[in-house]
Amino acid sequence: MDDKNKRLLKSDDEIEGIIRAHGVSPERMVICTCGTGREATNEFILFKWYLNYPKVKIYEGSFTEWTSYPENPTVTGKSPR
Repeated sequence: MDDKNKRLLKSDDEIEGIIRAHGVSPERMVICTCGTGREATNEFILFKWYLNYPKVKIYEGSFTEWTSYPENPTVTGKSPR
């Protein structure tokens, strides 16, 4: 979202730069996730309907659901990667 107005998207050029910097492309599967699924919905709409990416999924429940199962791998800490 735009830094000055959180109700607006960043410019198309800014969005494209962010996507490119993270190695995302229409050929790859995009899985939108966040803490509970709310922010992931914005990502899903952006990729699926605004950018017309063909392979987009949303992880409903997101990280909250994932961490509710102790057997799921989770990396935490100051530098998790």
